Formats: sequence, structure tokens, C-alpha cells
Amino acid sequence: MIRWTLGVVVLATALPAAAEADDDVRDPATPALNSYLEASYNHLSASDRFTSGLQDRVFDTHQGLALQRFGMDAQFLPRQGAGGRLDVDVGDDAIAMAPGESYPGTAKLDLTQAYGQYSSGAVTVMAGKMITLLGVEYLQSPLDVNFSRSILFGYATPFTHIGVRAAYSRSDALTLYLGVNNGWDHMPGSNPTRTLELGLVATPAPAWNLYATSYIGREHTGAVPDTGPEGLRSVLDASRQGTASWSGKVAYATYRFDDRWKLSLRTERFADRDGYRTGVVQNWREWTGTLGWTMNRHLEARAEVRGDTSDAAAFRNATGTGALHNQRSVALQLLWTL
Repeated sequence: MIRWTLGVVVLATALPAAAEADDDVRDPATPALNSYLEASYNHLSASDRFTSGLQDRVFDTHQGLALQRFGMDAQFLPRQGAGGRLDVDVGDDAIAMAPGESYPGTAKLDLTQAYGQYSSGAVTVMAGKMITLLGVEYLQSPLDVNFSRSILFGYATPFTHIGVRAAYSRSDALTLYLGVNNGWDHMPGSNPTRTLELGLVATPAPAWNLYATSYIGREHTGAVPDTGPEGLRSVLDASRQGTASWSGKVAYATYRFDDRWKLSLRTERFADRDGYRTGVVQNWREWTGTLGWTMNRHLEARAEVRGDTSDAAAFRNATGTGALHNQRSVALQLLWTL
């Protein structure tokens, strides 16, 4: 007997992250070496763990001061000819970027991207390790508008893929993607099957981006990532996989007061009906408000308040001896772009 289950992920943006770019945008056709430093102060009212033992946050899992990461990338991405990109992250965040086979990781060093590409006419072919096409949030902190990442970022989408990706773009208004990779956050050769990648990015107007992405392949179905028997997982703003069912939706809004101040809001809901992603059968909700202050072209500070609630006693309390239905956090983040 074959059993199928379905989880839906709905993404909506009032102001796309792509519209958040500042005046210091570099031409990708020019060789560049970029880096940034991220530090933070974070306070969680609970322990950063579900009662299952799995983490209930992505990168903001600590209490107090932390060096989140030092991120660096070297890139040369010409419109025609050969190029490539290399991203390296050092710090606490690198632990959460560990591949599925070794998650949670222990190394504070992650080779986040490493790929070469060749462009000819309207076609660009990339091969190596690349960030996923899914979602509207970013692994690179300066590109996001919130300090914490969303539930769907950490529990409904992969971070990276290793494989081959082709992009077809006749103009800046429309890009089509087709690729083959070794699945969700896998190391080379660790997944004997392959995943098909399809994507579309359209820009119907300067202030709006539309995304459609699909991944189809086989992944493990255990309650802990990368364990248990394999099942077919297909994503089209959704995830389908045998014996596991989850779904989620998220909405974003950003309001700019002026060139220096902005307020970013996020609200979402995640239904983990079988406890596959969190280890707890629950309906998990969160809301986040982040006030951003751009001091100059190199420095940005963010202050954030977040609240998480669940219909189950899913969150371990601060001592790890009890269970709670909610968790609150306050955080300060400093981004220094070099």
C-alpha cells in the first residue's frame, strides 16, 4: 500500500526582499570580495528546544551575547563567459548550516556556496553547491529584514543543494530554472537518488517579484532529519512525502519611514500534523516585529521582539524540566558590512 501526505507552504510578501537593496549594489560582472560581521544579544524565555529535543529556532538559539557569524564571499558572475562564487561562514550560525547527515553540527565553519558557471546568450549553467531557490528569506543576514528566521525557513525548506542548475533569461523580467541535485542539504554522494529542480522568477513591476519553485525527489521520512525509510518528497509551495504531513503559511510587510529607519513585520503558522519536522504534533504560530536602523552604508542595527505559541506544550522551559505552550524573545543585532 502506498500512502501519500501533503504539506502546503504559502509565501506572501508585501514588499519583496529584493526591493530592500541599498545604493551600494555591486555589478556581479565585476570581480568582488565581500564580507560582513554579525553580532547579537538574544534572550529567550524558554530553553530553545522542543520537548522532543530538537531546536525550536534556526540561528537565534543562544542566550546573551554571541558572534553569530563572519561571512565572506568571492564572486565573479559575468553575463557572458565563465565565472563562479565562493561563500564561507564562520561562527555560531555555521553549526545550524551542517548537512542533514551530520545535523546538528559542531563545526563553526561552513562552506555555504561553491560553484562555477558559464553563460552563453540567454543561458547560464551552474555546477557545485548552491543556495536553494525555495523561500523568500536568505542565508546571508544583511539581505534579510528580520534578525530571527521564520519557521518555514528552518523547518519547511532546505538551505542548499549540490548539483547542476541552468537558468534561462531573455530579459530581467523573467528567469526560468531547471536543475538536478542530490536533495535537501546533503553532502556529496550521500544521497544515491537525485532531485529535480524547477523555478521561475518574474518581475512584472519594479517593486514586485513573483516566485514559483518545485523540487521533486526522494528523502528520508524519519522523525529526526535524514533518518528512517525513504519516500517521495515533492515541493510546489508544498511538500509531499510518505507517512509525514506538514503545512505552513507566512506573510511579510516592511514599512520604510525614511532612508535610515524601517519596520518589518512577519506572521506565520506551521502545522506539524505528524511531528515530522519538530518532533511534536502541534500547530505552531509566531509573530515578529523588527525595527531596523541603517546608521551608514556599513552599519545596521536591529531590535526585535518575537512571540511563539503552540497548541501543544511543545517548548521546554528555561530549566529543561517542564513544558510550555509559548516562548518569547527579545534581541539586538548589529551588522557590519565590510
